[in-house]
Amino acid sequence: MAELTINNLIKIIIAVVVLIAVILGVYLSFNNYIIPYFKGFDFGMILITTRNFINRKARERK
Repeated sequence: MAELTINNLIKIIIAVVVLIAVILGVYLSFNNYIIPYFKGFDFGMILITTRNFINRKARERK
């Protein structure tokens, strides 16, 4: 097994810091830009409208 030297510890610490920075950046990006974009979007109404449309088409085929 490889020894845990100071150089390896420094690399591990840098990797952990970079990983945390990337995860934090992705979280903030989604929180500030992606989620607010869909905030006023009413998915329930779309589902109801789509379901009604599908039911109407099925009734027309009968």
